Amino acid sequence: MTTTVGVKLDDETRDCLKNLGEVKQRSVHWLMREAIQDYIEKEEKRMPLGLNTSNRGLVWIMML
Repeated sequence: MTTTVGVKLDDETRDCLKNLGEVKQRSVHWLMREAIQDYIEKEEKRMPLGLNTSNRGLVWIMML
């Protein structure tokens, strides 16, 4: 399942994404999706022990 999420960008950022997409022959949507995925993976590596990020939802696990 997918969900549409809106992101407000200033004109300069939007133009940069558009230009980068043209150079890389990718859509702005693809670039944003990849950037978000990279960010999630980076942050998951930094998460404290006991944080479960399975199924793409952040759920704290009670530590007994």
